[in-house]
Amino acid sequence: MGAGLAARSAWSSALGYDAARMISHEPLYHALSRVFFAEAVRSAQGEAVHEWTDPRRQSAALENEQRRPRVIPPV
Repeated sequence: MGAGLAARSAWSSALGYDAARMISHEPLYHALSRVFFAEAVRSAQGEAVHEWTDPRRQSAALENEQRRPRVIPPV
């Protein structure tokens, strides 16, 4: 019974992969990762905007920026 379930699962995932490739020429995980990365960037930008609109958070961010050592990247 377990082997039949594994075979059906593999067949289903292959079918889903092929259907996704017909819709888009890139692999499904690339398309999904782009969505997740875009959402993460949007979330981080929203937090950054909120950080600079709240005066208490703005002063804390400036203090952290001043305490952080400056690193010069190698050329």
